[in-house]
Amino acid sequence: MEYTPCPSRIICGDSPAWVYLHPDYPASDGWVATIYFSSAAETPLAVLGTTDVDGRSFDFALTAAQSQKLLPGRVRFTIRATLANGLTTSAGLIGPQTLTLAYDNILVIPDPTVPVDRRSSMEIDLAAVEAGITARMTGTIMDEYVIGGMTVKMPQLEKLFELRSRLKAAIKRERGRPPARAIPIHLSPHKGGILPFGNVNRVRG
Repeated sequence: MEYTPCPSRIICGDSPAWVYLHPDYPASDGWVATIYFSSAAETPLAVLGTTDVDGRSFDFALTAAQSQKLLPGRVRFTIRATLANGLTTSAGLIGPQTLTLAYDNILVIPDPTVPVDRRSSMEIDLAAVEAGITARMTGTIMDEYVIGGMTVKMPQLEKLFELRSRLKAAIKRERGRPPARAIPIHLSPHKGGILPFGNVNRVRG
């Protein structure tokens, strides 16, 4: 039988299972093994190994719900073994033991069935600003918007237009394209309504 500490790749939503054996710390000697998956500042996902039918190795298995909790990208796993009853040596009984048996990084792949929002944070902010402009122009007054993690209460159109321009320029820079140079747009007098183009945004009577 082939033993492995952990698969090199895990797809979110899958239910992988594998068998691990460390010859110096087998289940038959009373050792209990747990594998931990850590990524960024997330609380590690802990999975307790069960004793294999051979009585020595450990069976590890993730449910689909557990693998969904892993963040896509590089994730670190660590296998730690504990011996609750202590270890007996020539010097006598040593208290409970905890040892790290293996650790490495694995690749976690996103669930192919789950939609992923691939927009950058600035693109998400731009969509929020566009929604605010539309709401103002159609008379749908929104009390507040969340833009860039900040709550902006009842923004004026001038501020929204200005923020939209800055976000569009930043997104173009982010994508590696130079922002277009602003060109003033002059419109003839308009009877009623709001002129949302260029820097013309006054209400005309």
